[in-house]
Amino acid sequence: MLFFYCARRKDVGRIEEEGLPPRRDKAYLLHATLREARSTAKGAIIAVQTNIDGTWLSEAIVSDSIEVDHVPRRCLLNVEPYRQPRAITAAGGVFARIRNGEMQVLLIHRRGKWDLPKGKKDRGESIRECAVREVSEEIGIDPPKVLRAIGRTTHGYPDKKRYAIKTTHWYAMHTEETGFIPQRNEGIDAVKWIPIEEAIAKMAFPSLRTLLREHRSELTD
Repeated sequence: MLFFYCARRKDVGRIEEEGLPPRRDKAYLLHATLREARSTAKGAIIAVQTNIDGTWLSEAIVSDSIEVDHVPRRCLLNVEPYRQPRAITAAGGVFARIRNGEMQVLLIHRRGKWDLPKGKKDRGESIRECAVREVSEEIGIDPPKVLRAIGRTTHGYPDKKRYAIKTTHWYAMHTEETGFIPQRNEGIDAVKWIPIEEAIAKMAFPSLRTLLREHRSELTD
């Protein structure tokens, strides 16, 4: 999971080298969203990947923020070199069905990795509209039925001279179609129903494995 720490610009160089050193006098406050961090301070915002090593996290969680007494350097994502993060909004869909008493989910194979269909929101469209459009394009079907919103995932990655923070909103979806056409210009070469436990094991991204585990009861009608 990603959190965000607001630092003074003059402290970034030291943080790049050391991380946030242990302290007992006052906790470091990590914000749950990039928007919340930006509203708190105008300094440097550092992305913190909390699930790299959970042993350093404190138990104090308040209003979607978390207090910690230190953060190891390895958990800081955008500090070498420092890149101020920018927000990207995306949406996607999770299809599930029951076959012979077993749940299956629909995965795509994109650039050598198993993934779920998703994509960035276009200007002027809602998040739900984005999810339906992206899913339709990536697996080659008519617009699917949206069952319900099931959560969101956040991850960060280098994007040229900036650091992108992508928040993806997920919907449980349903389709009666049986034939799929992978969107090859997006690097997708397969669309396949896979038993959910196998799908979780195959999934390339930890956040999506967690999404399937935590929301599997919400994926079907």
